[in-house]
Amino acid sequence: MACAEYVPQGATLVDVGTDHAYLPVWLIQNGKVSVPVIAGDINEGPLNKARSSAKEYGVENDIVFMLNNGLAGTRESLADTVVIAGMGGETIMDIIKASEWEWQGHTLILQPMSKIYELSRGLYENGFYIESERLIRDNGEIYRVMLVKPGEREMPSAIELYAGNSDREDPLYKEYVSGLIKKFSRMEKGMAASEKADGALLDEARSLHKAALELGKEIGL
Repeated sequence: MACAEYVPQGATLVDVGTDHAYLPVWLIQNGKVSVPVIAGDINEGPLNKARSSAKEYGVENDIVFMLNNGLAGTRESLADTVVIAGMGGETIMDIIKASEWEWQGHTLILQPMSKIYELSRGLYENGFYIESERLIRDNGEIYRVMLVKPGEREMPSAIELYAGNSDREDPLYKEYVSGLIKKFSRMEKGMAASEKADGALLDEARSLHKAALELGKEIGL
């Protein structure tokens, strides 16, 4: 639902790694997207599940199913909005770069499961910026959902990339930053206690811990 809320009304959509196709089905049922929607997956098994979902909800004629890797074989003219959710951050970045699309005029909605800092930094390094974010909790974990647009912007600071730019009044944001403070504290202490610690990495850990503490103070932790 967090991804769906970011999809512009009337969008032409590609859902990369669609799995059960729950997102395209919901968007079509609620009249939020133009049809057909493209639903792609790298494996036949998930794509068959997607076909079953579409048939169950009566939208099988509104979805084009593609067995492909990322955006391979998908022309950029077929969609103005791309959702890539439920994958590692590095995989998401690889898919974006491998597409060779001209991204101007397109919207990306990304939901990484890991390597979020690497994805965030990679976006700015490759001509994108994160316009907005929201945090959600699912099965006890906090995840970031990103609305991404093409365009050159100044690289945010490291702590901004780690923490994201969700609403600072969101209780989940405070919880997320609190988790970062604990993470960087453990990292700093672990490196400081190691006789083989890399000096540069230790300095980086200290800097991140300090920045996270300062951010925590700003948001009232």
